[in-house]
Amino acid sequence: MSAFTVVLMSSCSKDDKKTDYLKDGAITYTGTMTVTGSDESSFSLENVPVILTENTDKSTVSILMKNVKFAKAMPVTIDMTLKNIPYRLENNSTALACKAVIPEAMQGPFPGYTMTDLSGSFDNTSFTISMTCVDSKINYTGTASTDKN
Repeated sequence: MSAFTVVLMSSCSKDDKKTDYLKDGAITYTGTMTVTGSDESSFSLENVPVILTENTDKSTVSILMKNVKFAKAMPVTIDMTLKNIPYRLENNSTALACKAVIPEAMQGPFPGYTMTDLSGSFDNTSFTISMTCVDSKINYTGTASTDKN
């Protein structure tokens, strides 16, 4: 086998593994989101659906967090999307990382609530993500769901 063939096989294998979790284009997870404020007070939302969708460039995903709120006193829940989050294969899962992303909700961007220091991972069974918004830390942990939300 030539060196060219080995390199080609290695790169194809990595790409195939990278998108295995997203073979249908999206994965839905259900889990818990916890928001911790700068004063260390926190609250959690249970059964939060999150839909992870691979973008056409095959190197970024969009994350749709459904029915969320970011303060206990927030009177309504919203659907929030984080677009174009880079991902890469790392060990047995896929890692997410983004320095800053402007969330979209209610049909528009919210630059005043830019999510920073986003990091996380996903595979075909679980999804975790953490990020900071203004002075609050947001963490989410979910498991793959068969529900289409």
